[in-house]
Amino acid sequence: MKKTGFYFLFLLFLFPFRMTAQENASPLKDFSKHEIGISAGAFPVIGIFYKYSWPVDFDLLGHYYYQDRGDGRYLKSYLIGAFSFEYKYNFNHRHALGITASWACRKRELHLSKIQIGTDHYFVLQAGYRFTYKRFEKLSLYSALYAGATFYLEDKELIDDDQKSNFWVIPSLHIALFGISVGKKNAANFEVGFGTQGLIKVGYCYKFGK
Repeated sequence: MKKTGFYFLFLLFLFPFRMTAQENASPLKDFSKHEIGISAGAFPVIGIFYKYSWPVDFDLLGHYYYQDRGDGRYLKSYLIGAFSFEYKYNFNHRHALGITASWACRKRELHLSKIQIGTDHYFVLQAGYRFTYKRFEKLSLYSALYAGATFYLEDKELIDDDQKSNFWVIPSLHIALFGISVGKKNAANFEVGFGTQGLIKVGYCYKFGK
């Protein structure tokens, strides 16, 4: 009986040290505080809150738009995907805050009675929150929400060299419904979402700092 009590006290004494060792070895404790990355997104949703001042309406949500007016006359619009640079700070293994800067470009052509070509530039600045619901040593699963502003620069170039530029700012939003990051220090990211950064987004990030 005395030996049993002695073993019990001995194990009780070792228990805190064992738990500490397990926590230190846990991948949940082994994460980098800082992340910087670049990404490219396809099919960004840009132009929801603004109607173009050109004499015809374009499909603002579409990645590509074409309308044949006949007799060689047509309207065409195509959007180059969003390119982003971002920084994130991890408070712990689940919660992170950051900032993202993105750029996208839309080309518009009107071949009617005269040729009109316009190029729109979209600069997006957003603050973001990311929740990581599963983290392993070299893989993590997450969702994220971004909110900020889109800076529109609508540039018109008419065939007679007359130029006019419009500039305005509107709120912007992006939701990463599902994201996966593979890698420890150097990681590849893949996201599926909706908003200014694209429906499908791929990128690279470098993680550093403890």
